[in-house]
Amino acid sequence: MKKIAIFANSSIQDFEGIKKQISDSSLIIAADGGAKHVRSLSKVPDYVIGDLDSISKGDLDKLSDAGVPVIVYPHKKDQTDLELALNLAVEKGAEEILIFSAMGLRWDMTLANVMLLSLPILDGVGSVCIIDGKHEIRLLKGNATMEVAGTPGDTLSLIPAGGLAEGVGLKGLEYPLDNARIPFGSTWAVSNVFKEKRALISLEAGMLIVVHIRL
Repeated sequence: MKKIAIFANSSIQDFEGIKKQISDSSLIIAADGGAKHVRSLSKVPDYVIGDLDSISKGDLDKLSDAGVPVIVYPHKKDQTDLELALNLAVEKGAEEILIFSAMGLRWDMTLANVMLLSLPILDGVGSVCIIDGKHEIRLLKGNATMEVAGTPGDTLSLIPAGGLAEGVGLKGLEYPLDNARIPFGSTWAVSNVFKEKRALISLEAGMLIVVHIRL
């Protein structure tokens, strides 16, 4: 499976954990200033993409000297650097995408980054996950199922996106569901708890933001 890691320009705390998570990645893409995080991991990105308004000149010079392809977009553009990086990952044949440093620095960007998971271009990618420390965020579109590996005691929350979520099923959790309907805006399915090592989520129609918080 071709795994591609993308680094955005927000903050990172658990560098050691990320090193393990990207150890088998086929490619690393730095979305503009995300290049500094790749450098902090003692890695060199395979691509840098964006309008280059947040990458330092020192990092850019080092990457250029190392022959890293830098894909430059104008500052006045219609997509964020992270969206451009996701498009590039799909173009490079990603079957799994891990997104790091995409949360918390600015709430407008944080919300936009989560909603990027709904991009139609990602529908053909097997797994797309935003990772922020112990938090993992995925999107499930109906009609489909998702299996999430965890540990008993982990937290799992389901948040409807874009409208009513219909035919929701949950197994392996403290509060199972069977053919449930979760209205858009509802917090009804927030803070469920793993009872087993795997949670199975099914959805007939709609979209669910799936938030897994590890112990």
